[in-house]
This record gives sequence, structure tokens and C-alpha cells, in this order.
Amino acid sequence: MKKISCVIFDLDGTLADTSRLIFASFNHVASRYTGRTWSEPEILATFGPTEEVAIRNIVGGENAPRAIEEFHRFYLKRHPEMAAEHRGIREILEFLRSQGVILALFTGKGKRTTLVTLSALGLSGYFDMIVTGDDVENHKPSAEGIRKVLAAYALPPAAVLMVGDSAPDVIAARTAGVPVAVVAWDPFAGGKAMLPDPDFRFGSVADFSAFLRTVFPNNDSGWK
Repeated sequence: MKKISCVIFDLDGTLADTSRLIFASFNHVASRYTGRTWSEPEILATFGPTEEVAIRNIVGGENAPRAIEEFHRFYLKRHPEMAAEHRGIREILEFLRSQGVILALFTGKGKRTTLVTLSALGLSGYFDMIVTGDDVENHKPSAEGIRKVLAAYALPPAAVLMVGDSAPDVIAARTAGVPVAVVAWDPFAGGKAMLPDPDFRFGSVADFSAFLRTVFPNNDSGWK
């Protein structure tokens, strides 16, 4: 890319290693209200809308309000021991800000868990715009969240890079006409490095860092 004016990051699996926390939080309520532990594929099958909608689908409407609050209490309490930012991500965010790049976040998570994770990891202050699953009518793979960022800053799609770790990230970016990078540095990445048709693939944060040094070769930030 010759010029990047804005980078839109996904959160789970891209900026942060949260998979253990997410599965444990869902099973905290699923086991209580359905009497069994759910497998990772079963939990993943409920994803798309926010956690609140997924929990309602798991436990039923009558139990949903109580289960949702239990989910959030568990997520907050266990976050310090079960989630972490990916090493090197903070340096990348700092570098991009030093280059005047607009930083946005587009996640399918609900606003409550998004803000918990960003606050707990100390990443809240890096983002100029945050779009969560509660801020869109159509969730990923819809491009609605990306288009909100484009509209907010009057950005041409070609000047924006979407960075994510899932097929919905790729589809959303393609729909919006935005270049997309698939990353596979999360422990839960599995076969995500083989997702079809991204513009770029990065297997490690270091690989992404090296790419950014080619995009901004004459920086004076001291970042290596």
C-alpha cells in the first residue's frame, strides 16, 4: 500500500488473546442454565450478534437477563488471568498514531465487554473511533461498521486497511472495498491463515511490524 490514512482493527484474536476468557464466560452461564458444558464449536455457532443475543439463544428469554449479568461479572472478574494483549501490539498502535494514522476498532463484541477489555489492557486511549456490535444493525460479515468509519472521516476505501483474523473480517472489508490483512498470531488462530482472498497475510506481530516499516520507511519515531 502506498498510503494508509486509517487502520481498522478487529479486537478478539487480533489485538488481544481473549479466546480462553470468552469460552469460559459462556460456559459459566451455559453450564448453569443448560446443565452441561458446551464445546467450542457449539459456542462459536452462536456468534455473530453480541454476547447478549448469544446468551439469550443459549439460556432462553426467561433466564437471559440474569444470565447476561452473570456472564459480565465473570468476564470482568476473570479478565486479568485469562486475557492479554498480543505482545508488540501496543508498539504498533503507538507507531501508527505517531504517523498521524486514524485508528479505529470494529468488533462484533458488545459494548460492555469491548470496554472492559480495552480498559483492562490499557488500550482505550489509542482509538479515534470504536464500533461495537451494539453500534450496528447488521453485524459482521456486514460492512456496516467499516462504512461508519469511512463516513465519519470522509475516507476513500483505498486509504484504509482492515486488520482481522476471521472470514467475516475479510468479507466485510471486501464488501466495503477496503484492503484487508488476515492475521494468525493468536493461539486460537488454527487455520485462519488460510482464509481466502486477503490482500495481506501476517503470521506474527513481527511480520506486521515489518510490513508497516515498508509503508512508513522514513519515520522519525525511533520505532524498530
